[in-house]
Amino acid sequence: MPLTNSSSHLVDWLSTDDHHPHPLRSHSSSEDLMAHSTPESTPPRLTIAIKRSLLSRRRYSFHIIPPVPQVPSKAFTCPSPKGFVHAAGTSPGSSDLPVIPVRPPLRPTQSFGSSSDVSYYSPTLSEFGKKSMFASVEEMFPDQEVLTARSGHGWRFYATFTCLALLNFSCDFSTTVLSTALPAVSRDLDLKTLQAFWLPGSLLLAEALCQPLFMRLAHALGCEQILLSGVVVFISGSVMSALAKTIALLFAGQCLQGIGVGATSILTELILGQFGTTRDFQPAGRGAWTRSTSHLFSIGLALGPVLGGACAQNVGWKYVFWPQVLLGSLTLIGLAFLLRLPVVSTHPVSERLAKVDFIGWTLLTAAVSMMTTSIFRSGPTHTWSSYHTWVPLALGFTCFTMWCLYNGYRIEPALPMGIFQDRSAAVACFGALVQGILLAAIIYFMPMFFQIMGMQPIMSGISLAPWTLGILAVSVASGAIISAAGSRSMVWAGWTLLAVGCGLMILFSPTTTATLFVPVELIAGAGLGLLTPSLTTTIESAASNDDESIHAVPLLIYSNTLGQCLGILGSGAIFLTAMEKGVAHNKYLSVGAAAYTEAAASFINVINTTTLEP
Repeated sequence: MPLTNSSSHLVDWLSTDDHHPHPLRSHSSSEDLMAHSTPESTPPRLTIAIKRSLLSRRRYSFHIIPPVPQVPSKAFTCPSPKGFVHAAGTSPGSSDLPVIPVRPPLRPTQSFGSSSDVSYYSPTLSEFGKKSMFASVEEMFPDQEVLTARSGHGWRFYATFTCLALLNFSCDFSTTVLSTALPAVSRDLDLKTLQAFWLPGSLLLAEALCQPLFMRLAHALGCEQILLSGVVVFISGSVMSALAKTIALLFAGQCLQGIGVGATSILTELILGQFGTTRDFQPAGRGAWTRSTSHLFSIGLALGPVLGGACAQNVGWKYVFWPQVLLGSLTLIGLAFLLRLPVVSTHPVSERLAKVDFIGWTLLTAAVSMMTTSIFRSGPTHTWSSYHTWVPLALGFTCFTMWCLYNGYRIEPALPMGIFQDRSAAVACFGALVQGILLAAIIYFMPMFFQIMGMQPIMSGISLAPWTLGILAVSVASGAIISAAGSRSMVWAGWTLLAVGCGLMILFSPTTTATLFVPVELIAGAGLGLLTPSLTTTIESAASNDDESIHAVPLLIYSNTLGQCLGILGSGAIFLTAMEKGVAHNKYLSVGAAAYTEAAASFINVINTTTLEP
């Protein structure tokens, strides 16, 4: 069927999109794409893309038209429009137009839990000839699932989302529960102060190092398998930490917990992107589900210090790990029966694993781990001029330089760095890094300050309630606030409140009462509560393709996790330096200054009864 005159103008708006590779098959040629994605029974169809000007309020420069039902259709005659690229060996104007393979959508157009086949082919050009050139996109594609929201979700969806939320709560709880129990752990296991700070730092460092690998392994092996394996590792680490009687076992358990937490935090966001292709799960609407998981993070942030202090004060610090084992086991059983995701690739596992950037991830892991350990061990244990400091630091910078050079030649790097070409995305990730530093410094060192003031561990956790409740209250209302004022205004407001709140914390002293620290904590908590959803919305809006859109939030989580690790270790180094100077100038404690400094975390309850005034 030839094109009508009214639709000939539409052809100028249409262009082929054959040059975009699929993120899972980036190294494949067009022939390989056609061989793996074209069923033999599929009639020849011309795959096309609509430019951004036709797709108002869409986020992508090109949008692949979703599939239509595979129905038999007669071949039509169509003159070759200018700009269309025909396959080799096919002359323009032939009755059977060739199939032009394009990059299929990373989220298959398949309903959650269904078993229907997934197709990546678009309507034929003859179907556009029947449409007016002034017709809307919804009128041109009335049967497409991606353009119309579903009437609702089934019970499996909500049950799966509940399991994911509980799993996130358990993992977030594990990162904060030791904040008030750290002095008790140090006293029982005779930990040095630096070892005590490295205990939660090892969990966060292991979490941050594994997150880039899980981003890519999820596309090679599937999100479902990686998530369930991560939950098993998390439960194993919790059991090992609960039964640990030595420092080595406790550190090993914390590292295993960190690997499990890293898998959970990343895979949850990736799974939310694969639940469906309705409007609710586009970047603008998926923020509601992302904010729901962040609410659980705020609740875990609030309950972790309180429960950790209660266990350390009454029954023992080892009991803080058993609730994590219970919640992890329940969610593991639930997800094993409920979680069903569409299969994105049917290639052999060896081919899929070959496309994972193991070399880049190894270089990045070596760079981050060596630079982190060298920087935060300098000062408390070694001087900056010591080879223990500058040799690992030089090796870390070398690995980082090699990773940057290698990253330029990798099509699918361990971290999707292409999104950083947008300044808003780069600033959002840097903001998440700074936010993580401040978050960890407050959550771990404010309880220590309160215990030095004479509070019991459980009261030191309760004293953080204004801060955590401020985060929770503002994050719950963040959706309405961002809709009314916009994410840009909320980012500025969040940083302003956070700067004011953290600045006023300088006024805290041993004689500080609740009339000062309660409003200060509320201000700082409100700032953190505004920043988390605002930065998420900012980086989602900056994504320009499917790969960046799906990995935007995981990349933000990676930056925040790395910031938390730096916050604990950096604040620990500052604490040790200040402690050493303060004790050295005290005429009563100067004789044993090194011993007091080395075991400061173990003697918190002794320090609050001893004056450091000369």
